[in-house]
Amino acid sequence: MHSTSQTIMRRPRRFPAPGLLALALLPALLPAPCARAAIVEWSGSLGLDWTDRGNWANGAGPAAADDAYIRNSGTALINAVDAGTVNRLEVGGQGKDMYGTLDILNGGTLAVFTYAMIGYNGNVQGAAGLGVVTVSGPGSVLMTTGTVNNAIYVGRGSVGVLNILNGGHVKSTGELAIGESNSGLSLGPGLANGSGTITVSGPGSLLEAADANIAKNRAGSLIILDGAEARFSGNVSIGCNQRDPGVVSGEVCVGAGSLIAVTANNKNFTVGGAGNSGGDLGGRSGLLAGTGTVQMFASNINIGITRNGTISAGDRPGEIGTLSIIGGLNLGDIGDAGREKSASMKVDHNAAAADLIRATGAVIFGDILNVDLSSLASVTGIPIVTAGGNITDALPGTLRFTINGAAFSTLDRLAGALPAASLSISGSQLLMTINSTAANKHLVWTGAADNAWNLTGANWREDGGGAIAFLTGDAVTFATLGGVATATVTAGVGQIVSQLALAGDTSYTLAADLTADGSQARALATGTSGKLLLGAAGAPFNATLTLAGNNSFLGGVTLATGTLSVATVRNLGAALAGVTFVGAGAAVPTLLITDDITFDSAAASGEPAGWDELAIAAGATGVIQMAPG
Repeated sequence: MHSTSQTIMRRPRRFPAPGLLALALLPALLPAPCARAAIVEWSGSLGLDWTDRGNWANGAGPAAADDAYIRNSGTALINAVDAGTVNRLEVGGQGKDMYGTLDILNGGTLAVFTYAMIGYNGNVQGAAGLGVVTVSGPGSVLMTTGTVNNAIYVGRGSVGVLNILNGGHVKSTGELAIGESNSGLSLGPGLANGSGTITVSGPGSLLEAADANIAKNRAGSLIILDGAEARFSGNVSIGCNQRDPGVVSGEVCVGAGSLIAVTANNKNFTVGGAGNSGGDLGGRSGLLAGTGTVQMFASNINIGITRNGTISAGDRPGEIGTLSIIGGLNLGDIGDAGREKSASMKVDHNAAAADLIRATGAVIFGDILNVDLSSLASVTGIPIVTAGGNITDALPGTLRFTINGAAFSTLDRLAGALPAASLSISGSQLLMTINSTAANKHLVWTGAADNAWNLTGANWREDGGGAIAFLTGDAVTFATLGGVATATVTAGVGQIVSQLALAGDTSYTLAADLTADGSQARALATGTSGKLLLGAAGAPFNATLTLAGNNSFLGGVTLATGTLSVATVRNLGAALAGVTFVGAGAAVPTLLITDDITFDSAAASGEPAGWDELAIAAGATGVIQMAPG
């Protein structure tokens, strides 16, 4: 599975939905702007209403030929009205610490003739600004309408966020670029470099464009969830090779029931960057992940994973899932100016199952295949890729296995017991075999070296013993650190434990994507519950645990003492039905929820099933607290 970088996103809110807008009629009804464009600045003097002339600095609002700028830390609202056309839209950016927000809700519509810039900085010295646009509800539309010189940019020189929710629709008749520096060059110290995030969530929510460049030359993410779709009629590139030689990180995650599709023939879908005219992929990096569907125009067209690309099934670290590809899969057989022809896979597995990539077309290989594991569970001949017919291409001559990015040979915990890992082909299946004798242990966090949770740092000790490195599947405890009131622990990749426990008097923030799965433990008699435990028997927890990652505690969450602070159910790592309060007497555990939560059915809220089933059992004590605001 994958690890997702932290992004800035406005929390979805729900609104009544008017009737659907006849989208096909919009372009014909929109007047073409004239040649001269005036810049009209948003003031928000009288409130939020875009259509109120008094909210614009010119006292009239933007006409069809004008450029509309929202960059004064204000918010503009288009609510259930057609706001007409502007020539160009800029939300946030264009200078130091300039922010702006635009909400298009309840069937509201806005057309842009040329460019829609969300988070834009034209190389102005200083900190990056922020632009946030939310398009929510059936019939709510933001679209470009021109036939030339038009595009949607999210994070061009500043930070940009686009949320398409609850049936909203965003369309670019030209390019879609997520994460780009305005000049295409590194701007240097003190200059905004740009990053962008698009989230498309909910049935009926749709993102459309011609070419899609995710992380064009700065970090960019496209996240498609809960039945939403993204459709592109041109080429799709994740981690593009455009202009700047620096490393960028692009990510596309397609959640269960969701779709990303290329709708035209002879178009490319490339993960890790498309080569320039010299065939050089440059310093790109790209990730395609999820449990949804990636659809090419036909089954004989391949998705290409390059030397800089990674493909992964599953939505969370440690989660085993299936990613469906309607089309073929090219794992590394892509030219790169004489460099190695390789590709990478991230594979989660346990003793019974593994991530699976299911393609309807052919599967072919380059010279090298890198397989990064998150577990050392032993398996024999388990499928990790299936093709639409027999796999006739030979396996790569070189297979490189790692665990969370570390070579087996570099881990002290595996000395003398290196796992044996191999791949084989049987008919239409690529099969994986792992034979490991490594044993798991009970560890206690010390933070002796730094605050990084990884497989090589000496930040742990064995319970009752000396310093030791962490190994996937260990049972871990965060306890009192002498003289330390609060501590933050970070992890660059998701970590899997058999059990996670808190005890003692130090408050912790775990800024990491964590999975607790008891089936991952090897040769461990206890500590295999797959639970998050606050204050286990005989070891009370008298502080606060803040979870900041995308977590999954398969055994649920048990609160005996202390405070657990979360913003979302994804931090919590379990449905509320999986939260158990076992406080007794003076021990009163607290669940602190710090952001907006919808307590209703999963279908209405978009949260996992069981989120509305929160209760404190009879005979137990506990507190459920909502943070102020």
